[in-house]
Amino acid sequence: MELPLAYPSLPVVHDPQRRAALLLGGAMALGATTQALFWRTGAGLNVLAWDVLLVAANLVAFRRHRIAPTAWGAIASVLLLGFAIVRNASEWALSIALPVNLAVLMVLPVLLRDGLTLGGLAALPSRMLRSLLETPAAVHRAARVPAEAVGGRGRVILRGVTRGLLLGLPTAGLFTLLLSQDAEFSRVALRIKDQLGEASLFAVWTVLTSAGYVFSHSLHAAPCGEGAGVWTRRVPYRAAGDDDAMGDADEGRAGRVSTLTWAMVIGQVALIFGVFVVANLRQLFGGNALVRAPGGLTYAGYLHAGFAQLLLATVLSVCLVLAGHAALRPRGQASGAVPGGRGLAALEATLLGLTGITVASCWQRLQIYEDAYGASRLRLGVAVIELAILAVLVVTLAKVLVRRWTGHAGALLALFVGIAVFASSLNADGYVATTNLDRAARGKGLDVDYLASLSVDARAALDHPFVQADPDLYARLQDGFSSSCARTGLRSYRGLGRCPVW
Repeated sequence: MELPLAYPSLPVVHDPQRRAALLLGGAMALGATTQALFWRTGAGLNVLAWDVLLVAANLVAFRRHRIAPTAWGAIASVLLLGFAIVRNASEWALSIALPVNLAVLMVLPVLLRDGLTLGGLAALPSRMLRSLLETPAAVHRAARVPAEAVGGRGRVILRGVTRGLLLGLPTAGLFTLLLSQDAEFSRVALRIKDQLGEASLFAVWTVLTSAGYVFSHSLHAAPCGEGAGVWTRRVPYRAAGDDDAMGDADEGRAGRVSTLTWAMVIGQVALIFGVFVVANLRQLFGGNALVRAPGGLTYAGYLHAGFAQLLLATVLSVCLVLAGHAALRPRGQASGAVPGGRGLAALEATLLGLTGITVASCWQRLQIYEDAYGASRLRLGVAVIELAILAVLVVTLAKVLVRRWTGHAGALLALFVGIAVFASSLNADGYVATTNLDRAARGKGLDVDYLASLSVDARAALDHPFVQADPDLYARLQDGFSSSCARTGLRSYRGLGRCPVW
């Protein structure tokens, strides 16, 4: 049970922000000290040191009157119990002293706050129960301490940062999950986790412990009425000058989320993509060499690992930027300038730039894959998809840099139509046949069955030197091309509307 640390008690609240700041800062200091005393260790001298700190904190936080003998007795008991744990090494002393120590620390705030005499101890259970019933209200009061501590504009900033973390952490987690299918990114992420894991865990427990101290102060300081601290000051809801109310109103006029909140989300996702780019720098500039190196990654391991996830992550990053523009737009406003300023625009541009490098990584992997296994319609289709994603990134980057531009949606529609026209005009079978025959001429394998299954559009492959030098291959491909339109029912101008006969 964590006990509170707070500022010196004053009969009248003169500066609520300062008092809340002292409470928050003291709780954080005591939380860090508590974790330092007990981190990865057992019970011994650290328990006595912790008892001394908590007794001092309770005296500062809850003493309303001259200290009653009952409170002095509780303080002495706490210190003697802590000393017993240090003096005796047996589990006997620990099993008795530690639970009683914690129990006395739990009631010490009430003894100091209410000044109970020996005769008043009979009312202690009912007072403790009344304090426990105040738990929901105490949680609410404790949650307001950070906002009270920063005050004014800082309160709005704190709210934006908090919401940004709450939205950004799951979003960044999704992108981490997608990119973790990449072997290099996963390796770097695990290395970062190992290096920061202990420090991060210590920080998390410090924050939780500090929150427990703030809650304990809110629980025991509020019910007293007189001298109850910052909580005795009440202000009307959305009263004039209330920073929370004004912040909410301004935020409602500005957009569905604040700029700071969305900047936190974009920043966290950009950080994940940055780690991916750093992890894959060697592959981006030396993929073939790495794949061919003895003991290195295999083609399948390098080219298949997370390929679909990488493409999905790039698409989602564009969607994230566009979702931010929609969320930042004022309610009821269909077009016009999107709030955010240069800072958010720079973060969005960074995310799109890192996403572009990710697309380049996908493109390079596809080229290595094609060099290793040959071309196919499916691989050509993936290349067109990557080209489309890259074009979308460029158009979206233009929207980020020129935030007043209202033609983004129309430009994307025109882009998709244009890419469809370009893709449909490609002689896919001719490209696949020529590419695979070029590989075969360099001494690599050739899938003759797949090549013969192509349409009459691949007829130009019959003039390839590699085919001309192999009469059997020429005859096999000629038969396959001439019968393909009969098998598929498709025609082209190359067949003059009918299956060609050579």
